[in-house]
Amino acid sequence: MTEKPPPFPVAAFFYPSHGTAFEGVSVLKYSVSLIKGFQGSFIPTVNTKYIGLLGYPLSKSLSPKLHNACFRKMGLDYLYLPLEVRDESSIKRVLESMVYFNFVGFNVTIPWKETVIQYLDELDDSATFCGAVNTISLKDGRLIGYNTDGVGFMMSFLEAFGETPLGKSVLILGAGGSARSISFQMLAEGASSITIVNRSVERGERLVKALDEKFPGRVSFVPLRGGFKHGMARDFDIVINTTSVGMYTSVDESLLDERDFKPGQLVCDIVYDPPITKMLACARAKGARILSGKGMLIHQAAYAFKIWVGLEPDIKLMFEVFDSHFLRFARLYEKDIKRKKTLI
Repeated sequence: MTEKPPPFPVAAFFYPSHGTAFEGVSVLKYSVSLIKGFQGSFIPTVNTKYIGLLGYPLSKSLSPKLHNACFRKMGLDYLYLPLEVRDESSIKRVLESMVYFNFVGFNVTIPWKETVIQYLDELDDSATFCGAVNTISLKDGRLIGYNTDGVGFMMSFLEAFGETPLGKSVLILGAGGSARSISFQMLAEGASSITIVNRSVERGERLVKALDEKFPGRVSFVPLRGGFKHGMARDFDIVINTTSVGMYTSVDESLLDERDFKPGQLVCDIVYDPPITKMLACARAKGARILSGKGMLIHQAAYAFKIWVGLEPDIKLMFEVFDSHFLRFARLYEKDIKRKKTLI
């Protein structure tokens, strides 16, 4: 009698003969050596609890390293697995299957943060407002969705500046998912006003309308083209870039320059690669206090960890894992540059 594989997205790993049993889903690069790479010397048992990362592609995700490092150091019987979901039709099957195994939760990343909502039993306030989920807990057969970006940003903000946004005016560049979660959290924490600046007028006004329903009279919109002018940002206590401008693919670009900053201003960028964007460099040159996206990345992961496990993770270790990861790639990049120069 042929053994039937379980309805589990890693069936291809445990049942090689059934490699296509769960088409569209895979454990990322499921060779033994690579699996050991993110689980260390840890050997799963029948009691091991699992957390999955759902998205596509996942080859550059740092999440498995962050969470598994904490699980191992804290002596927890948990394992974090990257599960590539290539097509929308597989998402429902993945979530329905996990209830039969020891999964206690998931992270969700691009492109499924919005799609996954229809398959969940409940959403917290932040996920409801943002219309996007990046964290799911599985408890008593119920799937509960969260958005940890806003909390992650706020924890990073408090850690870096030692103060809250209470009574402060805020300028936010961008109107996407990160802008929604961060603006919601900033207003909830007492920001006096928020001004959204965005290229797309329709998207910017849509975000302002949503925020105004929750926080009436405290939100406004200025179009990036035809409305926003250099120097206007100086009028705000806090400036936050939530766009991708300035990241590693556009390091020489910035929506703002030195004309937009002043001493003592709090300037934040959710981009974490490079660690200091051109915008942050301009702000620092004018005496502003700056914050990169590294802290937000770590603290949103830490908040998700607490949702799943019920314990605070080792934040210091998470930062060390992050720094070692990017230091390694920085060295590889430098070697590549030197190699190319020798070929010229």
